Amino acid sequence: MEVWQQDLSNGLDIHHNCWTNLLGDSIDQEATNTTATLYQPYKHGIGFKVSDGSFAVQGGDNASTAMSRLAYFDLTTHSWSSPITQGSEPSPRARMSVSLNETTKTAWFYGGRTESTEQSSDYFNSFYHFDIQTSTWNWPDTYYSGGHRPARYGHSSNLISERLFIIGGKTAVHSADSNSWVLSSGDFQSILIYDTAHHQAISMATIGDIPPARYSFSTVNGPDGKSIVLFGGQNATDTQAFDATNDIYVLDTCTLNWSQPVISGRPPIARAGHEAIVYGNQYMIVMMGIQNYDSNTGPIYTDETAILDMKSWTWVSNIPATNTMATTTTPTCRFTFPVVIPDTDGDDGNYNNNNATVVSNTNKSPTTTQLAVGITFGILGFLLLTTGAVIFIMRIRRDVDAKQNPRWVPTVFKKRNRERIASASVSSSTSV
Repeated sequence: MEVWQQDLSNGLDIHHNCWTNLLGDSIDQEATNTTATLYQPYKHGIGFKVSDGSFAVQGGDNASTAMSRLAYFDLTTHSWSSPITQGSEPSPRARMSVSLNETTKTAWFYGGRTESTEQSSDYFNSFYHFDIQTSTWNWPDTYYSGGHRPARYGHSSNLISERLFIIGGKTAVHSADSNSWVLSSGDFQSILIYDTAHHQAISMATIGDIPPARYSFSTVNGPDGKSIVLFGGQNATDTQAFDATNDIYVLDTCTLNWSQPVISGRPPIARAGHEAIVYGNQYMIVMMGIQNYDSNTGPIYTDETAILDMKSWTWVSNIPATNTMATTTTPTCRFTFPVVIPDTDGDDGNYNNNNATVVSNTNKSPTTTQLAVGITFGILGFLLLTTGAVIFIMRIRRDVDAKQNPRWVPTVFKKRNRERIASASVSSSTSV
């Protein structure tokens, strides 16, 4: 087991990417051996902050019993421990999500699947939370608008203004006919939103420049207090090759509008299966991940760190050292649940009631609005040009003798030529 740490108190430079293994200098060999037995390496788990001096992890695939339940790591003593918890513990699972409410000291979980070592797979769709102050697991009834939501795993979760935004991943729907699970890649055409205060959930359609379907991406909260920034991931439509990306999309959680900002600077390696955090309420730090896949040797990893300045939308090479505490931006709006009569869907268990409905989005996409404005001004311009042309032609025809034949232009020229000749003759006679 290894626990690595990077000190950001003096800033960060991607060209001097220094890490420290906190378990690499243990002098108590007996304690180390005991720890190695109880707390073993795992993958596809979660972690969250417990205090300034400790964090919690819950293992995923290949996790030991201690890791599957919940484990704390002390950053001062560099030691593991297992907290005594209350309430109903979740069954061992992997690829669930967690988001921490630092104000209420509550870790919110959603979804996941059974560990890969299990003979049969099972998938989950529950919202539940862990109270850090009382070490209690809680399973509130969820009131869902739009039928029984499908199970989901490998997704992202972001907590903004007491709402959880569940994005992407893979969905699992249980087929009663075949008594099996049907898996599909979750796209970004809709978002699952959960109100942590009133325990209401809804799936709503998104608008705007919607990203292509992908998985193993990363998301962080934006500096404006209302947006979610998405980076990278693997193309879900390409099943024959590993196709990672390094693009950026932004979701406005008030309107569920997707947009793609113009990014400057040198972009990082395209990747999937990486991690990202927010630092100083301005920088998105992207770490490690899978950059390719070899059919013989397996995943090809990268240890590269990348930094995105989310205020200037620029990939930068460093974060300057600062003693100023980052301030959290108060959002100017938040997602409003539509007036829909919700039902308690029961959560994990009623597998065959997968009648999920995506509620339509009543907000207008900026792209659609711009197109409508452009069409309107185009029509007005065409009408003005047509009116001007008609007025011009009518003025010309008013100067022409109405009795002239349709081929009036040459006749007019002949008439005016005779008038000039007659005028010249009169002038000559007067001179004589």
